Amino acid sequence: MHRRNFFHTAPPTLIIPKSQQIMKRLLLISLIILRPLVGQDAPAHLGDGTGTFPESVIRSDWNEEPPLLMWNRSMPQGTTGFVISGDRAILGGNDGNLDIWLCLDAAAGSPKWQYTYDEKPNPRLVSAGPVANALIDAERAVILSKTGMVHCLGIEDGKPLWKAKLLPTVEDRLPAKGFTAAPLAIAQGILVAGGDEASSLMCLSREDGSVKWQSEPLGGSIQTTPRIIERDGVVMAWVMLQERVVGLQLTDDGVKQVHSIDWKSTGDPHGCPPLWDGKRLILPARPDAGFATFELKDGQFVPLHDSGTEGPKIISGFVKEGHVVGIINRVGGNELVRLDPDNGKILWSEPIPGTRGSCIQTGEYVVVIFETGSMIVGKIGDQDFTVDAKIGILKEPCRALLGFADHRIFARNNSNALCISIRARTPVTIESKEGDTPDSTGESSTEIK
Repeated sequence: MHRRNFFHTAPPTLIIPKSQQIMKRLLLISLIILRPLVGQDAPAHLGDGTGTFPESVIRSDWNEEPPLLMWNRSMPQGTTGFVISGDRAILGGNDGNLDIWLCLDAAAGSPKWQYTYDEKPNPRLVSAGPVANALIDAERAVILSKTGMVHCLGIEDGKPLWKAKLLPTVEDRLPAKGFTAAPLAIAQGILVAGGDEASSLMCLSREDGSVKWQSEPLGGSIQTTPRIIERDGVVMAWVMLQERVVGLQLTDDGVKQVHSIDWKSTGDPHGCPPLWDGKRLILPARPDAGFATFELKDGQFVPLHDSGTEGPKIISGFVKEGHVVGIINRVGGNELVRLDPDNGKILWSEPIPGTRGSCIQTGEYVVVIFETGSMIVGKIGDQDFTVDAKIGILKEPCRALLGFADHRIFARNNSNALCISIRARTPVTIESKEGDTPDSTGESSTEIK
């Protein structure tokens, strides 16, 4: 295994230092300090798979007081997003010869470990670096190369525990874009898209990576990360293929296909997986048309609404109170919207730059990063959307999914990654002594401009 040090701090990008004053005497001052809220991990693709987070007390007055920059550093090229658990944040890249996976201190950006392996960029595969987000599964970190090698590492030190090859050889019908669906944790083990052309769903043992069970080939590559849904004690995986979407029931004994819907997928590795609200399945985008909604009746999914060829394509989003909130593409441009999946009615819209973006929900707010590197935060209403702030944080292109944990946002482009804090604050009065350099938040005092 080759190792190359990639831990060095990037030159600041679009960052200005915040002035600090050294107190000369004893005095009482009013400071802004952190509220004692419990953080939440985001150990897998889209956090818990939905892109929604229950934390609701965040700061959205970014224009008046920019978010605090926790850290900013250069990164090898790639489009993996962050996965975060406790004080560890993991993402991957490629330096032209090696895939480099970094485990950083989530608050400081300092190195904990790195793991590398040979992986030369293939011009016919999407992206020059790895695409699939890693998975933090208890004491393990699971990563996937685009050529189908699963690496399981110890979360504490990054040392390899086991490896599993999803294809006998790289040439054995490698998917057109490579292996791009993120590994997921289920009760039975580690779920991956594998086999010939990544057309099967496989469950690997946590202990040694052996195959516990594998579906029959489903027909076409699995490029978008599946959506895992639990309902009435039944665990389902919704998988998007090139020509259809299938619902697979997952059990201790294996996997069984129980639903199939004709559907042409865009095959976007970072695309929106099927959305589910307990009674409706919303399929996001097609190459030649927009989204469609299916309703579960008597154990079968029946068509409820089809937006047709002129309808909006859902690029990313989540379900909130029966509506879809997310980024759509339609004739005339791209927008952040709230839409009714029953009839396609758009309740409100906000024009956005670029052709794609990643959005997360935390409480009543939505945070969106666009391909251009700009970010907005706003309050989700029933009939309107209030943009609280808009800032630029990175240079384009930004194609990775947002990471969010403990009131901190993690974002990257092809050369940089950073972490900013949007933790809500409340004023209190405390005593400061001469020589103190109080930080009003207890975190980094550098601001995003």
